[in-house]
Amino acid sequence: MSSPTSAGSTLSDSKVAYVSLQAIGRAIRDLSRPTGTTTSFGPHGTSVEDLYPIGRHAGENWGKPPRLWPEVIAVTEALIGAAFAVAQAYLKTKAPRPPKAGDIDAVANYWKHRDEWRLPWADGTKDPHALTEATIMRLGATPPVKPGQLEELAQAVLGRPFDVDALWRVIA
Repeated sequence: MSSPTSAGSTLSDSKVAYVSLQAIGRAIRDLSRPTGTTTSFGPHGTSVEDLYPIGRHAGENWGKPPRLWPEVIAVTEALIGAAFAVAQAYLKTKAPRPPKAGDIDAVANYWKHRDEWRLPWADGTKDPHALTEATIMRLGATPPVKPGQLEELAQAVLGRPFDVDALWRVIA
């Protein structure tokens, strides 16, 4: 399957997947960028970028880098889930499938269908999500997956902290 471009030519599935993953990666990097003020301390003017002014993110987020704010974690994990869904869609066009394709499918399926699941997971019933549940539990998740755990699942699949280039190397 190829996607049309504005010039009437087509992009290969791999190019579409790669460009999509790169855009997701840029969005994740932008979320991780400090957004507050830089404050100098000490006689040598050491810069510290983890102090942020009181404003809309006061209270529990005071003094925390934006990367650790709950709403930023939620958006980051949404983007990681989207990246795994892009990888899963790309892998459907590819033969032979890479060794970690089943793990990528499980993380993508968890992300896409997590609101449909009942507890307990993988309880031996004919649950349509049983294979996904068993796979992500093998990767280290505990039901229900909590904020921050999707990054841990991604790291378990990739063998390193999540980044789109690492995911591309696994699926390309």
